[in-house]
Amino acid sequence: MGTTIITFDERKGALIQHLLQWKDFPKIVACDESDRTLYRELGCETVPRGMDFLETLKRLVSAVSTETFTFIYPGCFVNPNYFLEAANILRAPNVGLLAPSLNVAAGPQAASQHVQFRQSVRVAPWCFSGRTSQIKSSLNTKRLLTGFDVVPHICTTFALEGLFQVVCSKYILQVPVSLKDRVKEADLGHYLLTQPVKPLNPILVYTGHGEVPPRASTLFSKVIKAPLESVELPRDALVFVLNGGEDFDPSVTKEKIKRLCTPVDPATLAYYACVVNVWNGYKVGNLDWSLRAFRGGTSRLNSMIQSNPELIPEDAKRTSGIVIRRKLKDLPRATLTVQPFTSSSLTIATIMKNEKDRLAAYLSLTLPFADEVLLVDTGSQDKSGKYARKFGARVINFKFRDHFAEARNVYLKKCKTKWLLHLDVDEVTDFKKVMNLILSDLPSVDGVQLQVLNVMKRTRSYVHQDAVRIIKNPNLWYYTGRVHETVEECAAKHSKSLIRASGLVIYHFGYLSSNVPSKLEYYRKLNELQMQENPYDCRPYFNLALHELNRQELTDEQIDKVIRMLKRSIELHGTFVLAKYELSRCYCLKALQLIEDIMQLAPRDHPLYKEVSRVHTLLKDYTRRIIVEE
Repeated sequence: MGTTIITFDERKGALIQHLLQWKDFPKIVACDESDRTLYRELGCETVPRGMDFLETLKRLVSAVSTETFTFIYPGCFVNPNYFLEAANILRAPNVGLLAPSLNVAAGPQAASQHVQFRQSVRVAPWCFSGRTSQIKSSLNTKRLLTGFDVVPHICTTFALEGLFQVVCSKYILQVPVSLKDRVKEADLGHYLLTQPVKPLNPILVYTGHGEVPPRASTLFSKVIKAPLESVELPRDALVFVLNGGEDFDPSVTKEKIKRLCTPVDPATLAYYACVVNVWNGYKVGNLDWSLRAFRGGTSRLNSMIQSNPELIPEDAKRTSGIVIRRKLKDLPRATLTVQPFTSSSLTIATIMKNEKDRLAAYLSLTLPFADEVLLVDTGSQDKSGKYARKFGARVINFKFRDHFAEARNVYLKKCKTKWLLHLDVDEVTDFKKVMNLILSDLPSVDGVQLQVLNVMKRTRSYVHQDAVRIIKNPNLWYYTGRVHETVEECAAKHSKSLIRASGLVIYHFGYLSSNVPSKLEYYRKLNELQMQENPYDCRPYFNLALHELNRQELTDEQIDKVIRMLKRSIELHGTFVLAKYELSRCYCLKALQLIEDIMQLAPRDHPLYKEVSRVHTLLKDYTRRIIVEE
C-alpha cells in the first residue's frame, strides 16, 4: 500500500531536515510561489498554500495519489517506520484514522515490537494518517468544524463519517515545545460554546409488537416501528431505541430529550440509558446500562450502530439520565434484590466564575444526565453564564463577597429536584453509580459522603478528602465556611442520616491549573479570616495544614507548623479522622528523618540496620501519596 507525507511550509530549518530523513517516501509541501523551487529540489511535489489551514489541508489531500497519507505539522518528527506501519494498519476495515502517541512519558520510542493501540475520536493535532479517498470525501462535508489555524479537532467531522481513529502507542510524535501549548482542549471548548445551536431531530424506533407504549408516544412525534437493523438512520437525527415490554419512566421529559438532541460536543455519537426491571412496582435486580440513543450519520456509521454499537469509541459516548422501565410479568426465581421503585430527580449544581475554558467539557457530561444543571455565577467576565444558558443550564447571578458557603447556599435554596449533586466545573464522577444511588432512594437517607481525590500537579499524587456531596431535599440544607465550605455542620445540628461509605469517588483537577499559587494564597487569607470569625471551627486549621503538606519539599520547621495546626483542629473536633490521619503522617515523616540518619551512620552489617530498613520501608509506604496514573 503506497503512502505519501503531506505538510506545509513553516519552521523551514526543521522541516527541511525532517524531509531529508523521510527521503524514501513521496512528499507534498504546501508553500508560497517563491519557495516552490527549493522544495522541488528536495524531491517534493508542491501545491499553493490556502487562505487558512483547512483550505491548505484540502489542497494537500487532493494532490495525494497514493492510497494513504500522513499529515505532519512542520517541526514535528516521527520515526519513518511509522509511515509504513500506518499504511499497513489502515488496511483494517474498521480503522479510519491513525496517529502516533503524544504521551512521551509512556516510554522510549518503539519500545516494543507489539503494536498497541486504542480507539478514539480525537486525532493528534500535529499528525494523523488516513485513507485518501475517505478523507477527501469527509473534507468536503458541510459538517466540518473550522475556526482553528490547525483544526486539531477535525476528527469530529471524521467521527460523524464513521472514521474512528487508532492511536499507535508504539511510535511517539516529537513535538517542539513551542507547539505543545499552542492548541489546548480549552480552544475546542471556546469554539464549541460560540457555535450556533443546531438541534438534532428526535426519532423513536420501537422494536416491539403492538401499540407504542403510552409514555413513549407522548414524548416523540415521529415513531418508526421496525427492528433497528432495518431502519435507515437519518442524518441530523438522534434515534432512541425502545424494545417490546419497555416504556420510558415518568422522569423522562421532552425537555430532557431536547437536551440530548442539543449536544455541546458534536463528537457525541451515542448515549447510555438506564434500564430498570420492574415487577408490580418493585425494582428487581441491578440496573442495566445500554446504548439506547444514537446519532444518525453516514452509511458506515449507521452500519456500525446497527450491527455492533459497542464498537463506538468510549469518548464518543455519554451517560444520560434517561430511565427505561422494562416490565416483568413474573418475578425471576434467581432474584436477589427487590425494592419499591419510584421515579426520582437530580440537580447537578456548582458555583463558577470565568470558567469558559472548562465549561464545554463540564456541560457535555452533566447536561445529558441531570434533570437540571444549576450554576451560580459569581461575577464572570468571559460570558460563561451566557454560554451555559445557551445549552440549557439554569444560571443565577450572585455578587460574591469572599464567602463560598454564602454563594453555594443560593443553589440549595433555588433547587427544584429531590436530590442534588455538588460537582464543580473541574471535577468528574461516575454518573452510573450516582443513578444507582438516587434510584434506590432509601427513605432513611438524607445525604451521601463521597471520596474527593484532589490530583496534585507538583507531586503527581492524590490528596484524599471526604465530603457530603449528594443530598436529599436540598432546600433543607446549608453550607458553612468562608472557604472549603461543607454541609457537615448542618448535618450534625439537624441529625441528618448519612451514608458514609458509599464507594463513590469524585476526581478534582483544579490543582493542575496554572493559577494555583494565587488561588492558594487567596484561600489562605479566607481561612485566616474564618479563624478570626469562628476560632472554634476546626476546618481552617486543617485546610492550612493541607496546603503546607502539599509542598514538594517540607523543612523541619514546616512539619512542626503543620503538626501544631492539626493538633488544634483535633482539639476542636475530636473525631476528625482525616486530621488524625494527616497528623500520623507528619509524625511518620519526622521518624523517617531519624531512621534515614541511622541508615547513613550505621554500617549495613550492624544488627540494627536490617530492622531499621524494614521500618523505613513501611513508613515510606504509609507517608507516600497515591500516585496518579498517567
